Order: sequence, then structure tokens, then C-alpha cells
Amino acid sequence: MLNFAETISFVVNEDGTVTAINSGKVSADGKTLIMEDTSNTIREMFNLSVSIEKKWTDIEGRDADWPEGASAEFTLEYYDNVEKKWFTYAPYGTPVTVTLTAEHPLAVFEELPAKIDGNNAQYRAVETKIEGYTQATSTVADPGNYIGTMTAVNTPEVPDEFEVYISKNSLGGAEIPGAHIVIYDASGSTVDEWDSTTKAHSVMLKPGSYTMVETDANHLILEDAPEIREHEVKISKTDLGGTELEGAHMVLKDDKGNVVAEWNSTKEAYTVFLTAGNYVMAETIAPNGYQRITTEVTFTVYDDGKVTLLTATVDNGGQICLCNGQHCHF
Repeated sequence: MLNFAETISFVVNEDGTVTAINSGKVSADGKTLIMEDTSNTIREMFNLSVSIEKKWTDIEGRDADWPEGASAEFTLEYYDNVEKKWFTYAPYGTPVTVTLTAEHPLAVFEELPAKIDGNNAQYRAVETKIEGYTQATSTVADPGNYIGTMTAVNTPEVPDEFEVYISKNSLGGAEIPGAHIVIYDASGSTVDEWDSTTKAHSVMLKPGSYTMVETDANHLILEDAPEIREHEVKISKTDLGGTELEGAHMVLKDDKGNVVAEWNSTKEAYTVFLTAGNYVMAETIAPNGYQRITTEVTFTVYDDGKVTLLTATVDNGGQICLCNGQHCHF
């Protein structure tokens, strides 16, 4: 380690001789006070200078300007080759520090020992942590000609956690109180759970994947959709007298062309459950003895379950299409 001789207290006597009180030695004639270094430290002249420069980068590592009003304090450290670790350089019990600013981003540590324990001295500067930025440690100065340089670089800190707001909403955007919601992380552990109120819930989350579950009824919104009701609609294939005809193959599609149902007519009306919307009915095979209705028929099911025919046509076979209440006749 870098050690310094023990502090000596002494007295100068009336005859001009010197007396050491707590430590130190005095020459035989009593006129010379000797400060003896008892450590193994080999110290050469304190003639080494090391500069420190402070730089800033953005979060992606690009050069950036000094933050407004910022200053950076650095403490000098030296490397001990015996103990193989860094120590604060404090030759007189006080750490050697320097403060850098935008106006003075460069400073020089002067009169440093060039050798420590017989080895070329190595120095670095460690920054006092600045809130919102990583703590900078300079490059190591290992000078061979008594001049060394160090550079310290700061980057903005990436937060470990982020605040995420979670709303329990209706489709209209209003907060819905009373729902119990649980968030699980990728391992299935519970991260947070709460009952929704009239305000969004705040939770701190680390980067990663999460699952949110409503257990009781990177903002993220849960929306309650209105209840989707299905209505019972009866569809009959009849002759002109209203008698049910067997053997007609019927196909029912929604307004996007998706087949909702298909069946062969019997002596009873066919029952299908439909949500509100527009539908298209087609007869693909006619009953025996009858001509096929070639015109597709469009009808609407309303929210209250009522059915209205949109296209009313008389086919060349004489079949009349009629929807009455919740019963359609073809």
C-alpha cells in the first residue's frame, strides 16, 4: 500500500538541540530530526501528473452536451500491486478530489508518486454518483513518462422499473369499479392485484412479459363489452298454402359471407339462434316437385329479436318470401 511516515511531535531545546516526543529519531549531536519510513514503500519524487477529462453520452452512446448546471466530483484512486485492489489516494488523510464542470471539463492531478512498492503507479478517478446517470469510473492512467491521462464518460441510467397505468373500462371509456384484477409475471408469480376504482391503477413493472386476469366482475386497457345476446329465429320452407315442405337445402350466411347454418327442410320450422345483424338466405336444392328459388333473400335481426325482410321478391316458381315477427316463411 501507499504509506506515509508517522507524524512526529518534537521539541527544540534552549541549547538548540531537538528532542523527539512520540516517534522519530534524532542524530547523535541532537541537531538533526530524522523522519524514518518504516514501510516497504519505495517512493520516488512526486513528479507525476495525471489529467482527468469528463465526457457525456446519450443512452445510445452518442456524444452529448453537459446537462445544464451539472458538475462532477472525482476522487483519485491508486492500484496496490501487493493487495491487488484499488485504494483512495489520501496522502495526508484527506482524499484527493477534483470537481469538473461544463466550463472546466478537464483537470490535472499533480505531484503524484510515479512508483508505488517499486511498481509504476496506476491511477484512476471515480465519480461521486450523479442522480439519473451511471456512475463513471475513468480509464486507468499507466504513464511511462510521468504524464498520464484519464477519461470518464457518463450515460443516462435506464430505470429498472417503469410505471404502468391500468384502466378497467367500459367500451365508452368510463372506469368500472369493483373488478378484481391480478397481474402475473412470466414465471406465474403474482406481481400485483387490486380492485378497480374510478381511477386508473398504477404499478411499477420491470421489462418483460406479463399476464393480466380479471378474477371477479411498455395506459393498458381492459374493456367490458356489452352482453351479446342471441335471438331465436324460426325459418319455414312452405308452399303457397303455408304447408311445410321437406327436402329443400337451405344455407344461411352473415353479411360477411360466413356460413352461419345450413340444413334440409322438414315438416317443422328450422330454429336458429342469431345475434343482431344482417343475414342472407339461399335455397340451393328445391323440394321434389318444386322449382328452386334462385333469388337470395336478405333479412335483419334487431337487438330486440325482431326480424325484418330487406329484399322481398316473388320467384319464378311462385314462392313468396315473408318474415313475420320472429318467423320467416320462404
